[in-house]
Amino acid sequence: MMMMECGEAPAHYAFDYGVSDHKTGDNKQQHEVRDGDVVKGEYSLHEPDGTIRTVKYTADKHNGFNAVVLRQGHAVHPQLLLSCLALTACVAYPGGVSYVSGGLGHGLGLGLGLGLGGYHGGLAPGYASYAPAHYAFDYGVSDHKTGDNKQQHEVRDGDVVKGEYSLHEPDGTIRTVKYTADKHNGFNAVVLRQGHAVHPHVIAHHGHHGY
Repeated sequence: MMMMECGEAPAHYAFDYGVSDHKTGDNKQQHEVRDGDVVKGEYSLHEPDGTIRTVKYTADKHNGFNAVVLRQGHAVHPQLLLSCLALTACVAYPGGVSYVSGGLGHGLGLGLGLGLGGYHGGLAPGYASYAPAHYAFDYGVSDHKTGDNKQQHEVRDGDVVKGEYSLHEPDGTIRTVKYTADKHNGFNAVVLRQGHAVHPHVIAHHGHHGY
């Protein structure tokens, strides 16, 4: 009788998504890859003042979850930014949402839903009007075979963006990043940790030694 031992391969995946809406000025991207127990990702968004906020994060069983927040560009005076938006609103730009998924690992379930508020603008001689941006999206990964679990939720109401990102770490704890962004306070994030770390039990093997 022959017995075969079944093993599970480490999780491997990569995903990208992006929002690019010239009419509302909403632009954001996220990229994430996983190779075994190592997760690396990057999230960026264009703020109302014209700067770009980028969050680069990593997660592994040795270092846990770590994030670095970067800011690029120079802040534009609110009145100047409003004038630029009023000018670009006069031109018809195709806004859209792109989502590319590739290299999903064995047993991986990934769902992404994006909703963008439509552009409702009325043009009159000498001025243009446009509605504030509104959207909400959620995505999640739940893979019991590899232990990979993560979720993200984000909503935008005008110039205010609120979101939350969580992942299950190898030690059994849950890391949650809650972030907000608006034209007055910029980008802010709070990192929380839930649960108790579970460390592998060391099993001692006792045997009889003969001399």
